[in-house]
Amino acid sequence: MGREIIHSDLWPSLRITSYYSLEALAECVGFYSQVRVEDFDDMPWLREHVKATTEQHWTLHAFTPFSSWNDMSSFRITRLTIEVAWGGNKDPVVAILPSLHHLRALKMTFDNPTEHTSSVLAFAAKSDQLVELELHYDGDEEYVWISDAMIRNVLEWFQRRPVHTFHIESWDIQAEDTNLKQALFEALFNCPTIEKLVCNNTLMGGVNFANCTFSMRSLEISLLDSTTLKMMANQLIGSNVMDLTVNSRYDKDIAGIQLLFEILPRTAIETLNLSYSHYDTPHWQTLAPLLAQSQLKTLILQENDLENAEIDIIARAIQSNNSLVAIDVSLNYIDFKGMQKLIECATDPTRNAQMKLIAVGGNGISEEDLDLLTELAARRGVEKLKTTNGHDKAEEEYSHFS
Repeated sequence: MGREIIHSDLWPSLRITSYYSLEALAECVGFYSQVRVEDFDDMPWLREHVKATTEQHWTLHAFTPFSSWNDMSSFRITRLTIEVAWGGNKDPVVAILPSLHHLRALKMTFDNPTEHTSSVLAFAAKSDQLVELELHYDGDEEYVWISDAMIRNVLEWFQRRPVHTFHIESWDIQAEDTNLKQALFEALFNCPTIEKLVCNNTLMGGVNFANCTFSMRSLEISLLDSTTLKMMANQLIGSNVMDLTVNSRYDKDIAGIQLLFEILPRTAIETLNLSYSHYDTPHWQTLAPLLAQSQLKTLILQENDLENAEIDIIARAIQSNNSLVAIDVSLNYIDFKGMQKLIECATDPTRNAQMKLIAVGGNGISEEDLDLLTELAARRGVEKLKTTNGHDKAEEEYSHFS
């Protein structure tokens, strides 16, 4: 294709980008039922070479000409990702959304969010195809102001469509109708078709979780206070949640997270991600022993300010656990001795579970010591010791353990 071929650009879908020659792309594009169009604005070429029935997944950045966006409605775009740089104008693409009649998945990043969020939610409420919506926020305002009308549009979308994925960030729900906030979260947590729900940095004070069934497989919620987490934890018993991410960085009250650890054996949770939640040594002395009875397969503790004292407690708890097969302690402050202890405890012969992955990158350990840890892990049967930083597609990497 004129450049070194990257396998992921060819399978399972073809990546169409100016990086490769158009002649080479033209020769093979007809064999694909799905293509990924990334920052490519040669609309005549797409019309000529891509079949009308081919699903197109588009990614747009700031340098995609706005004039090209107006031609988008003539293509079978089923998935759209918009990553316009900070300060970029999103008005043209927001305006064209209603004409994308095949769109099933939309991911947008905002820096001036309230107006655009309102427009996107209004589009979602009337869409006949949309089942996945991710609204990311990258701006200097603390929260996105959510009005009654915006909540009603979310409720209408959930009533009309079998929603699979919903991702929101920094929502401050300022509903004049006090019942709307409760109705919103009950709709999110009780949706029978939802597979993944993300509510990051979203204020949930005053929400009653008593009628929430948590029907999704994957749930991610950040900046929870201990009181809210306690109410939520009880509802996770018997729920469908298998992958849970919670973050309570700014709350030193551990009553909520302690209750979560206590009820883990009565849940379906197999992956627990507590990254960015900072607990000190006395906290881990309370929490870690509760891991012994859990059925967790994966525990992720990235950027938790862990040092040797904490990892020693956690390692001994893992030694008593018979289900964990993956542990991520990337981006902490654990030295060679601490990692050695973790590997030895995780691979103790008394455990009934073979450790498949241990992630240790970003702890400031020297390359020489990382080589020694890799040798130790291999001798003790660990399938993979990951020594790179932990921010690269952790969700996909650990998903097959659940």
